[in-house]
Amino acid sequence: MTMTGLPICVPFPSYACRRTYGFMASGPYVTTPGSGTPKKTASTGNIQVFYNSGTYVPSEGLTFCIVECVGGGGGGGGSLGTTGTAGTTSASGWLCAGGGGASGGYSRSMLSSAQVLSVSGGVPVVIGVGGTGGTTTPTAGGPGGTSAFGTFVISNGGGGGSAFDGPNMSPDTQGRGGIRGAPGTGQFVSQGCGGGMGGADYFESIVSTGQQNPQALTYSGMGGPSFFGGPDSAFSQIFSGETGTSGALGSGGNGGLSGANGPDPAAGGQGGGGVIIVTEFCFS
Repeated sequence: MTMTGLPICVPFPSYACRRTYGFMASGPYVTTPGSGTPKKTASTGNIQVFYNSGTYVPSEGLTFCIVECVGGGGGGGGSLGTTGTAGTTSASGWLCAGGGGASGGYSRSMLSSAQVLSVSGGVPVVIGVGGTGGTTTPTAGGPGGTSAFGTFVISNGGGGGSAFDGPNMSPDTQGRGGIRGAPGTGQFVSQGCGGGMGGADYFESIVSTGQQNPQALTYSGMGGPSFFGGPDSAFSQIFSGETGTSGALGSGGNGGLSGANGPDPAAGGQGGGGVIIVTEFCFS
């Protein structure tokens, strides 16, 4: 294994590794690849987590750090069902659900202390906000914002989920999940995950009893999961509208789900805000 210009931290060296590099004592070590002689230098680890924008100031003795960056998730789309009233003999229409928002992308890089310290006053940190949930009008969810660790590591936000407007059915365009953002910047980049599509189902009351058709079910569009997880499961509903569940840590929000007691419009869930995690390796 080679890694030019950066040390390798070996917290728990194996027996074979200790024999190869000529040291047998316990504890963390640092060795320069190819040197064969480890430096018995004490190491400490530290993690700085940013949920809000700010400035990264490296800890004393920083040798290198690993930066993980996630963009904001897109908001879920809102939904509006068609008119119907539970308990009547003439109620019929559509249960509708907005699409889920896409998750923010994930980027990761290992940076040397020289790179980090080249930025005077600390590295600016920008955390992408989660996209707004679509309204009950209904409207689509908003896109998530971009997260950035200076210019070194950047992750783009996910797209918002489409709305589902029952009174104006266009199944080819409505309820679609949000589209993942463009690739970011880093030694490893991932675009995240697209949002799930919202469903639609026709319902009508049973004439003899005035009860709703118990088979009328649909599911809200699931927000795309980010590298660090996703929103709660999307739900099914018959009688009342439900706001989409919000995302977390860059995941997309779920789509809103309209009910059958009248149009019962529902808003989409808010996308989860991004996050940046800096794992520091400091040596004394």
